[in-house]
Amino acid sequence: MILFNRQLLFVHNPKTAGTSLLKYLRSALPQAQVGDVTTLGSNHPSLSFSLGYACAALAQPPAAFKRVLVVTRNPFDREVSVYEHYRQNLQYEGVDRDLNSPILFEAVRQAARLSFGEYLQWVWETHGTCDLWHTEGYHRIDETFSLPQLSIIRVENLEAELSEALKDITLLEGEPLSHINTTRRKAIADYYDAASVEIVRASYAWMFRSGLYDENDAPAIGA
Repeated sequence: MILFNRQLLFVHNPKTAGTSLLKYLRSALPQAQVGDVTTLGSNHPSLSFSLGYACAALAQPPAAFKRVLVVTRNPFDREVSVYEHYRQNLQYEGVDRDLNSPILFEAVRQAARLSFGEYLQWVWETHGTCDLWHTEGYHRIDETFSLPQLSIIRVENLEAELSEALKDITLLEGEPLSHINTTRRKAIADYYDAASVEIVRASYAWMFRSGLYDENDAPAIGA
């Protein structure tokens, strides 16, 4: 989903506390507009698509937004969260409509029957990446023009980085930011072996090159 008014555009990168942020922003920006699968064709459209949609809806250029906000997450942690979300939630819901993607729908089915390592191996052999949401599309825009008001904040430091990103945005006194829609899981190191670590490293190489995270900050295998 996305949420926007004339000052702010928030784009929900999957499995990055987006449900929690949407609830908070809706309470603090009650007049903001929301786009979801019924209006956008996806609950998680790319940053470029979301920006184009919001600009058209408001009849204003990209530069008019004070802040464009996206949240990111350590890829090793994120892939575990995606896997457990598929197993615990999406396999029991109307995922064909919500995901609007046969590739993701099949990934949910495979996650439900395979261990984490087996799932990553299957998705790597089938698609050449475990990043089926193409998360690079939430971190940059497709067009060549710059987007200086883009803030990419890390879920690991969510409260502090969110406060900094929104300091020039007019907000009402809304609900406190709380973490909802969390997925139960084991300790992250319990999921990984050497092969699955390398699959995540290769799939998110662009993110490690960007400096957002360190590829060596991987789960300790056999610790």
